[in-house]
Amino acid sequence: MNKITILIIFAVFLVGCGKKEESENTSKDSVGSVIENNAANELHKQAMELYRKKDYPGAAELFKKIIAADPEHKLANYNLACTYALMFHECEIFPRESDIFNQLKKAADLDPAVKTRALKDKDFKNFNKSIRFLEALNLLPVKSDNDGWKKIMTGQERWNIGNCGGGVYTSQCDGITFKKDGTFIKNIVNRECMGAPDDVEKCRNFDMSDPYINQSGTYEIKNQKATLKFDSGKTEEMSLPFPEYDSEPCGA
Repeated sequence: MNKITILIIFAVFLVGCGKKEESENTSKDSVGSVIENNAANELHKQAMELYRKKDYPGAAELFKKIIAADPEHKLANYNLACTYALMFHECEIFPRESDIFNQLKKAADLDPAVKTRALKDKDFKNFNKSIRFLEALNLLPVKSDNDGWKKIMTGQERWNIGNCGGGVYTSQCDGITFKKDGTFIKNIVNRECMGAPDDVEKCRNFDMSDPYINQSGTYEIKNQKATLKFDSGKTEEMSLPFPEYDSEPCGA
């Protein structure tokens, strides 16, 4: 076996998606280009070792070093996005959600295979139903794809539609759930009773653990708009998708 053959085999083993199991790494080795630079090879190998040890901040720093030397390095860009997602999940101080999606978009722009690869990647299991995740992969439906938008809107248990409370109530926001059977439940925070004294009759049984007024009805999605027909007879139109707000790991 000559030296060129040995180098090629060595490089192929280094190509991967940064999975925990060696078998998963091997299954992804065929995607992406072989790292040709020996220094990048060694850095990538070290980064993957840190990744497997769950030293995600350390792995991220090495992936960033590779990218600093070669901004179009496909594997390092994708693996950095994977690592950011895991750092967020493990409540590391960095990154924010937007850092994950921005890095994933860069990886997808460099390598079209990332579009299908990321959808199956367990590292993104907490993000793969997000609008920003699909947007980063350029996978959002076109405006006229009503079934596609319905699939997205029914894919999440509840959508935050804003109007969040202040002070100690910042996590309590209006929201809506779209069900596959064509019905919806809209949750409006009962702000009137939130700060009401205990002697206010209509708020006497107010439960802070469930501070919502629930409104139900049926919906129709057409041309990226959801038309809500409430059981009360009221009709409301909402533009899709709803904006998703950036956050930090574990509310840091």
